Amino acid sequence: MTSIKNICVRRSTIGTMSTADTSSASSSAANITTHTRDRAMLLSFVQFMIVTPFSFNAIITLSSMFVNDNLSYFNIFLPNHAIVWLRQTCYNEIAAQGGKGGDAMQTLPRDTREQIEKIRAALIALVPALRGIYIHGSICLHDFVPGRSDVDILILSDAPMSREERLALADALNALHGRPNFIELSVVRVEDAQTVPVLCQFHFSEMWAPRYAAHDASNPLLDGPFPGDDMPCHIRLTRQSGLTLFGPPPETLLPAIDDQTFWRALTYDLDDNGALCNPVYDALTLARILSFARTRRILAKRQAADWAAREFPAFAPLLREAVEAYRAGRAPEWGDGPFARYVEFMKGAIRRGLEQ
Repeated sequence: MTSIKNICVRRSTIGTMSTADTSSASSSAANITTHTRDRAMLLSFVQFMIVTPFSFNAIITLSSMFVNDNLSYFNIFLPNHAIVWLRQTCYNEIAAQGGKGGDAMQTLPRDTREQIEKIRAALIALVPALRGIYIHGSICLHDFVPGRSDVDILILSDAPMSREERLALADALNALHGRPNFIELSVVRVEDAQTVPVLCQFHFSEMWAPRYAAHDASNPLLDGPFPGDDMPCHIRLTRQSGLTLFGPPPETLLPAIDDQTFWRALTYDLDDNGALCNPVYDALTLARILSFARTRRILAKRQAADWAAREFPAFAPLLREAVEAYRAGRAPEWGDGPFARYVEFMKGAIRRGLEQ
């Protein structure tokens, strides 16, 4: 199988999506928006039937039963479609209560929150056997920079995806990509999340968006599944701080990732040739890797830079400049010498951690 990071991407001129593609994706999002308007009415029914006599804990209990597919109790007096509706309504209410990182959503700009709701709608409509939708990355770490940071999402399902399902989902996401933020997400079956390497059913990011938009038949991600080298990182962060958009709490479905597995995934990009790919991103990524080695906590870019500046004061000016350049979307104002010394020092410290 082919790893996401090891697949060569051909950079060619890509046409825009057709009007029909855009219209289809917009229509799908509009349909879910209609359902959102009905949310108050649906929840009133749930409150009357469940919440009033049993309190909100009853919803949590019901959701736990749904997670384990223990539906036999409800089949006695509810048709199948009503059970599916009740499960989704309970999950939506749990997400509305906040959950892990719920307050992070309130700090986002309105257009970002609207984009996330449209992404959520597309995922609910297009991912087969959906189990959960979780935001991870900078949003749940309270370090999101509008227009700079990606909206990072991990989706869990119970069924494999076909080539046609991958194309349909990619078309819907391309209609939302960069409007206003880039999207990076992966779909993983619950059973595949339990093993290493973690196999992905679908992956979407800025790197792959053009090939999806062009309906490039040679796109290897259309023929999955394929291993995601950094998935253990996403899984651990989602368990630690993930924001639930749909489904039960993430720790219900996701395994605990041990330090060694996480460390291997975190240091996957390290090589012997100095920087990784981008000076600003590299400076902050190296700080994040070493901060985890020392603290066993996953920190946001800014948090990791603050930690490294305290630990290694000689590099504090470079780290402050990296944070400012990242947030402003500009090139860093430092010479090659200081950056090369920083990279050499940080990689040496990280390698020593790998050898321990």
